[in-house]
Amino acid sequence: AIKTLTKLMSKRSQPMSIDHYTIGKAYLANNQLVEADTMFSRLIKLQPAMPIGYVMEAKVKAIQDPEQKAGLAKPYFEKVIELGEPKPDRNKADLLQAYSYLASYSYNIEHDIAKTKSFYEKIIALNPADKDAATNLEILKKMEQKKAATKQP
Repeated sequence: AIKTLTKLMSKRSQPMSIDHYTIGKAYLANNQLVEADTMFSRLIKLQPAMPIGYVMEAKVKAIQDPEQKAGLAKPYFEKVIELGEPKPDRNKADLLQAYSYLASYSYNIEHDIAKTKSFYEKIIALNPADKDAATNLEILKKMEQKKAATKQP
């Protein structure tokens, strides 16, 4: 598929965004992360105001940094939020993915409970049926309460 899509793209006088997206997805599915990264970077250059390029680039970076230690996907998911929040209904799936990643990053890497809670609140606002986000939010609230109680004189 990659060869065929690349050949089709090469026949165009000007490659289209969809070409970079489709080939990038094929590379990603094939676990060819460097090539996928290249395609999604080109997609971002062609369509800098569209969240999809940043979402796909973030997916590649998240695979390259599965424990989030380097935070490779973080700036891309932050850009998804920047571009997607003005039209949350249109960008719901992308925003949910970004909020989920950033909630995990905020908790596991930054150890920032307040920030983590805010991402789970945003998930619930977009998708009230998200039981995992609701459960995690309740756990965080209990952690805060427990922490506050232990600080009492």
